[in-house]
Amino acid sequence: RGWFHVDQGQYLEAIECFDLASAIAITNHSAVIGKAYALKRLDRVNEAYDLMDQLVQRAPAEAGGFYNRACYG
Repeated sequence: RGWFHVDQGQYLEAIECFDLASAIAITNHSAVIGKAYALKRLDRVNEAYDLMDQLVQRAPAEAGGFYNRACYG
C-alpha cells in the first residue's frame, strides 16, 4: 500500500504504510527504501539520507541502500 500512496502523491500516508511494513518485517528493505523516497518527496532529504545510511550499515549487501544513499547525499 505504501507505493500506492506514493503514486497518488500521498507521502505522509505512504510513510505510515512503510513504517508498518518495516515493523512487521524488519528486513523489509523495500519498505525502508520506499519510506526514504516519500521523505525525499516531502523535502525531508536529510531524514531520507539518514534512513539509507542506517540501511547500508544494517544490510551492506543491499545495493538499493547504497544507490539511494548516493542519490540523497
